[in-house]
Amino acid sequence: MDKYFICDGNKYIIDDDKIYEIFENQHIIPTSKELRKVKKMIKNIDQDIFNSSKLNEIAKRNKELYKIDVLPEILGKMEKVIGDEYIESFYKNLETVRFEFDDPVECDDKSLKENGYHDSMSNVIHINAETVDCLRKFSIDNNLDFELVFKIALAHELFHLASCDNQFATTGIIYQGLTERDFNKRYSDLTTTINFGKAKAFNEGLTQLLACGLYAEELGDHNFHKFNNTYTEEARVICQIAEMVGHKNIKKAYFKNLGMGYIKDKIYEINNSKKLYDSFTTNMGRLINYDLDETIRNSSAIKIQNILLQYESNYLEIMNKDKTKEFINSVNYYFIGNWKDEINNTLSPESKLLLEENLKLFDNLKEKQKTYSK
Repeated sequence: MDKYFICDGNKYIIDDDKIYEIFENQHIIPTSKELRKVKKMIKNIDQDIFNSSKLNEIAKRNKELYKIDVLPEILGKMEKVIGDEYIESFYKNLETVRFEFDDPVECDDKSLKENGYHDSMSNVIHINAETVDCLRKFSIDNNLDFELVFKIALAHELFHLASCDNQFATTGIIYQGLTERDFNKRYSDLTTTINFGKAKAFNEGLTQLLACGLYAEELGDHNFHKFNNTYTEEARVICQIAEMVGHKNIKKAYFKNLGMGYIKDKIYEINNSKKLYDSFTTNMGRLINYDLDETIRNSSAIKIQNILLQYESNYLEIMNKDKTKEFINSVNYYFIGNWKDEINNTLSPESKLLLEENLKLFDNLKEKQKTYSK
C-alpha cells in the first residue's frame, strides 16, 4: 500500500515517519485536528472497521481499503443495495482495487480528465485533485455538505467497479454495467445495434442514480437532479425508463452485464418502433458527448424527453391502472427540460418549440390518467 491517506477529501502522505498534507503539490504541516484523524486511520489498519466479516476479510488482504476515511461507510451501504444475487463481482474487484488521488488524469476523454474514473483494465479508481476542488466549490455554491458530495462521487466509481467483469485476458472483452469494451475491434455492439458510446450514456445515468440512492435520506429535497451537475439528464432518463421497464430489470441488466439489448427488449414491449428507439439512443449518445456544443446537447435532452413521452403514453395503455397517478408523479419529478432555468438560453428556436410541445404532451398524460382514475 502506498503511504498516503485520504481524510475529509484531503491527501496526506507519510514521509520519513512524518505526516504531511499535500496541497498544490506542496508539503504542508497538518493541524493537530487533522493529525489526530489521520493517525486514527493508520491505527485502524487491520482492524474490523467494516460492516461485514466479508469486507473485513478483504480489507486485511487489500490494505488499500483502509486508505480513505469514508470507505467503510460507503462499502457497507453498497453491500445492502447490491444484495446477495449480484455481490460476487463486487467482492472480487475489491480484492485488487487500488486508489490514485493525483494531479489531473491524463486521458483523451474530457469528462474523465475532469472527473476521474474507474479504469476497468487495471482496476484502479482515479480521482484527481481538481475534481476534489470542484466538489468543494460545488458544495459551497449549493449549500451542501462536502463530505456527502465526496462520498457520492466516490460511490459512483465504486458502482462501476461493482459491475465490472474483466475477461480481457481470455476473451479481450471487459463488461462494465450496461457497456462492453471489445478490445478485438474499435467499437463493440452490445448484443444489439447500440455501440459503446450510446450505451455509456445509459450506464452513467444508472450509476449516478445508484450512487445518489445510497444517500437518498441525507440528500432529502436535494435529490440527484437538484444536487449534482454530473450526468443529471442521463439519470433522469434512466429513472423514467425504470418506471416503465421495472427497477428490478434495470438493476439486473446492470449487475449481470446484460447490456442495452436486454433493456431494448423491455422497451420494445411498450413500443416496438425501431425508428423511435434508434432516435432515442442516438440522442443519448449526443447527450454524453462533451465535445459537442452545449446547445446541441441540450437540444438532444429535449428530444429525448419527447421520445420518452411517446413511450409513456403507450405505457399508460398497458400498465396497472391503479398506479397511474404514481407513475405520472414520477414522470413529472424526473421531467427533462423545464427544471433548469438557464436551459432556454442554450436552445435553438426549434428546440424551444419542442420543449413547449413536451409540456403539452405531459398535460395530455395527466388528462389521460384522470380518465383511468374515474
